[in-house]
Amino acid sequence: MADDAPESPIAPDATAEPAPVGAAEAAALHGAVLVGVVPGLPTRVVKEAGRYAKLLNAPLVVVHVDVTRFVTYEDPDGYVHSAPIDINVAAGESDLAIVEAEAAKILDSIDMTQVKDPTLFINSAITAINAGRADEAIATLDKVQKQFPTQANIFYYRGRAYIAAKKMPEAKADLEKFVSMAPPDARELPDAKSLLEKLKDVK
Repeated sequence: MADDAPESPIAPDATAEPAPVGAAEAAALHGAVLVGVVPGLPTRVVKEAGRYAKLLNAPLVVVHVDVTRFVTYEDPDGYVHSAPIDINVAAGESDLAIVEAEAAKILDSIDMTQVKDPTLFINSAITAINAGRADEAIATLDKVQKQFPTQANIFYYRGRAYIAAKKMPEAKADLEKFVSMAPPDARELPDAKSLLEKLKDVK
């Protein structure tokens, strides 16, 4: 997958895929506080991880620990392949959905005025879009945008969420706002322009 987001057609199920991690993103995650989460884990764990991230002025990365899989082999470039322990893979998928819902609930309880970096919330919104929960993603990005009104990519992902929710006029407005604000090398820019071309007749 290239650093620039791939072009995506306008469709009822259009989604915003999590962006690939390039050199800049990897650098931004250097020194991050990483917290592994399984269903039913006390909310205090994530909250404490968030507290440490704030104290260290570091990003917080929440990951799902899928205990239903095991490592099969690792590529020379470090990519790890895994396989399910049980042939019934639905168990791991349902656990992921539970973890996503629990993490979203914790994020909703956070005082946005104390948030210094919106990345965790943006990633949560992307996950919600991909899971078919566009309205949830829009609600999250609405709160983030109020706290970070000059962060361009929030408008891009909210535009993508509006597309998934079939709210094309709102999507067009957000994507236009993103294009007007984004730096020339923004990786989402080609996709945003492509989407606007498809939305050009939307009023």
